[in-house]
Amino acid sequence: MTVTVQPPEGFLPAPQAGLAADPAWRSLDILDTRPYSKLDTYQMRSVMLTGWARGQRPLRALLEAGYDWDLLNLFMGIVVQGLEVVDLGRVRVQASTVAPFPLELARTSHVLPIHRDDNTVIAATSSISNMEALRELEVRFPNLDISLVLAEPGDIEAVVDQLMIEAEATNVAELAQSIEMSTQLVEEDDDSSSDAAVVQLARSLVEQALNTRSSDIHIDPQPGRGRGSVVRFRIDGVLVDMPANDIRLHPPLTNYFKARANMDIANRRVPQDGSYRVKIAQGEPLHMRVATMPTGYRLGDTVLEKITLRLVATDSSFEQLPDLGFSQTVQQSWERLLQHHAGMIVVTGPTGSGKTTTMYASLGMLAVNVQNVMTIEDPIERRISGANQTQVNLLAGMTYPAAMRGFLRHDPDVILVGEMRDAETARIAIEAALAGRLLLTSTHAPSAAGVIARLLSMGMEPYMVASALQGVLAQRLIRTLCPRCKQPETALNLADIPWPMPPDQRPQEGQVFSAHGCVVCKGIGYKGRMAVGEVLVMDETLERMICADTPTREITAYARQQGMVTLNDDALLKAAQGLTSLEECARVAAS
Repeated sequence: MTVTVQPPEGFLPAPQAGLAADPAWRSLDILDTRPYSKLDTYQMRSVMLTGWARGQRPLRALLEAGYDWDLLNLFMGIVVQGLEVVDLGRVRVQASTVAPFPLELARTSHVLPIHRDDNTVIAATSSISNMEALRELEVRFPNLDISLVLAEPGDIEAVVDQLMIEAEATNVAELAQSIEMSTQLVEEDDDSSSDAAVVQLARSLVEQALNTRSSDIHIDPQPGRGRGSVVRFRIDGVLVDMPANDIRLHPPLTNYFKARANMDIANRRVPQDGSYRVKIAQGEPLHMRVATMPTGYRLGDTVLEKITLRLVATDSSFEQLPDLGFSQTVQQSWERLLQHHAGMIVVTGPTGSGKTTTMYASLGMLAVNVQNVMTIEDPIERRISGANQTQVNLLAGMTYPAAMRGFLRHDPDVILVGEMRDAETARIAIEAALAGRLLLTSTHAPSAAGVIARLLSMGMEPYMVASALQGVLAQRLIRTLCPRCKQPETALNLADIPWPMPPDQRPQEGQVFSAHGCVVCKGIGYKGRMAVGEVLVMDETLERMICADTPTREITAYARQQGMVTLNDDALLKAAQGLTSLEECARVAAS
């Protein structure tokens, strides 16, 4: 049998007769004719050939090579069961079609009804071996013929997730409408935040945010624009509008969140913040950080407040540096900085750029269990085994400077300061770094070189900054393209892009992609985020430049000459790898 697939380079040898007749090998011939498949058939053939030479059956060779069993079930079913394969990304599944079949069962069993008429139900499955779920289909759809098609398990899960989100959104809208019609809500202020319906609405909003991978919930009063109480979720760093509520719901909803976060319900004229914990079905409790801000809108005599909720995981695990997505050059430069035993290293970026996550991941590389690690944070977001973590408490006098003065009496090896917010904190941090401690902290600056200007603007002496600073990591979070639906970029001339690589290594047409949108990414075109960064490493020349009050742009230019990869360059490298879009690179570069 001759291999029908055209390999990316070279050719695979023809299989022996026994392998050519194996259903697994024959399944790949059929997959080659499909317009869409996540399986790399060329690579799978190579694995099969290698395994066959060692006496392994094709499926065993694929399993040992790390292929997912569900995907193997899928392509084996093409030949063995003769079933059709469908691309669920191109199928709009109606909630009414699935209604008789429990969505939780569809998720766990990978069996999902996708079409129904008067006589037949078509159900997608990734394996026909789940007889219990298939029998459940017959029970849920009596007197109808059941027809099966194959679909990839990830696609089935994505459709189920989308149906659950739509159902939750419908429930929230119906609940809000029922409360609006309730006689308990009137034009005057109603402080009954414990009202069961309002509590249910608030919890439903949080559940909906969790289901959409949101990091923040914004509830804004905008009656002047005719939009009522506007709800927006921040998904992968971008705000997405949700259905607005009646403006009369805004005061009791605000009161509920303020009460949960131990804030003063009666005081609506000053900003407040607080927090509380939410139990979720799986995993550790969720930490909800709540902040309010009075606005110029009123409902009768009641001042309407904007409310923002941030959803923060509280489990003790945290990502490792390689999991954050930095390019190899950036990660290696940062890891070398972490090997210092003294001095100050800084992470910088805007709010929501992943600074805290990076600092926690960095602590994971510092042998916490064999060193005296002390942290001062506001708030403590995750617990770190082996570290002594302290929470800022302004009322009790536990400020950043007070904590750091206390730390120095405990002979710490590593100090983590959540953020340098003022001159006093910065001065003590620099003094601790000069005293032989490794100090890791964060601040807000637009670039790595901008941190130097930031410290000098706080009143720090240039020679102290030059002596204490070991290096800076500036970072952003960039959205990654949904691998399921990304499409080759056709609207831009790639030759006009300032690629950070030699001309012969730059991406060609068809190698750079743009966002499209499908059921897997909820129509956004992006799914998840990864970090991009630039690392400024101090040397003698930079120390002299700092002492000479050299402008930031000249410091950046010198660092680039020494090999520093800038934020924009790191983003473009990810676009060249097909991980993100040029549009997203431009958005991050402008932030």
